[in-house]
Amino acid sequence: MAFKKFEPERNEVWKPEKQGDMIEGYFVSSRRVQTVNGVSNLYSIKTDKEVKDVWGTALLDNFFQNIPVGCKVRLTYQGKMKSQKGGRSYHAFTLEYDQEDILKAEEESTVTDKDIEEIFG
Repeated sequence: MAFKKFEPERNEVWKPEKQGDMIEGYFVSSRRVQTVNGVSNLYSIKTDKEVKDVWGTALLDNFFQNIPVGCKVRLTYQGKMKSQKGGRSYHAFTLEYDQEDILKAEEESTVTDKDIEEIFG
């Protein structure tokens, strides 16, 4: 048996550019990722079309730590703001969730035998 290198799945990253840019879908997972700037959180949102990743910020980390996986979420970018206390710039978002709209288990992605065969040969 020959070893194959494991390549983790990479989703497209949502990068809001202007005020009002929005992503809506189901919060399906989170993971910690080592970057050149240290460890950051990466959150995955299943939209109607695809799964997109969202890099964590202090505000987003707090939001996602307090809602259940599977919950429908909507993030709306409000632009760059300055904090009132320290005057530091940060990216602001309006964060919403619908605790009654939960992704059902049968709607979640599942790994099949075919997927395992494709990954592991």
